[in-house]
Amino acid sequence: MAVRKPAEAAARGPGISLRPAVAVACVLAGMFSTPGRAADPAPVAAPVRIVPYSPALSAMAFEMGLGDRVVGVTRWARLPAGERRPVIGDAASVDVEGLLSVRPDVILVQGERIAGLDTLARLAPSVRVESVRIERLDEIAPAARRLAVLAGGGEAAEAAVLRFERTLADLRAAPTPAARPRVLFVLGTTRPTVAGPGTFIADLIGLCGGTNAGDDVPGRVLWRAADLETIARAAPDVIVCQAGEGISAEAARAWWMARELIPAARNGRVFAVAEPEWTIPSLHLATLAPRLKEMISQ
Repeated sequence: MAVRKPAEAAARGPGISLRPAVAVACVLAGMFSTPGRAADPAPVAAPVRIVPYSPALSAMAFEMGLGDRVVGVTRWARLPAGERRPVIGDAASVDVEGLLSVRPDVILVQGERIAGLDTLARLAPSVRVESVRIERLDEIAPAARRLAVLAGGGEAAEAAVLRFERTLADLRAAPTPAARPRVLFVLGTTRPTVAGPGTFIADLIGLCGGTNAGDDVPGRVLWRAADLETIARAAPDVIVCQAGEGISAEAARAWWMARELIPAARNGRVFAVAEPEWTIPSLHLATLAPRLKEMISQ
């Protein structure tokens, strides 16, 4: 944020509603059918074929039990163990041929509509393309619900969203310290990127009882590069580092602990996490939020 052949989908049904003439014919057929003969079962509409066009949307689909509707994913999507789907591009490039090969009914995009999808719209105008914004914490549940509607999700999908909302509500209702520690969420070590204002991580920090120190890191983008001097000036009391590729959480923590110009390092309040899910705005954040609250409150 590799293409494998998808499993063949079930044959498509005729749809949900019947034309009036067809409905009349069905009634007449029932009236003149042989007594005692069981009526033929009504045709079942095929499941919606959807491409969630971001790692967050792909995660949401599986978290809501809608993975069977997913026929393609983007390059950086992380799927549950044992799941495989064709990769059909990413935010920078669209594999139009790959998209056409998986025959989607719906493509749901995170953020601005991607230019390459215009080509798909010309070649396959019946494919529905929508977009949702997921930058803030309070945008996750609405995006998940929209995905569920488009994919034909039911009670199980809604239950997953409600669990997410309840966890956040519990955190919101919990007592918070009078003095909120300054918390910096940082990606990597030698070339760090921090969560600035307006990010779901900044919202999560506030929900868990902290103040986002990344608000004081200059930059025009939500996730911004910062050198060590800038981070030291932001004076975080707590650092939470997401270890990057090729470095363990233990090594990442040791690296930041050695930066004694930073208050968090001097006070031993440096934490490192390895899961990529920390920076994917999906329903899974509800399971990570209590851990963040514990880090902040130590």
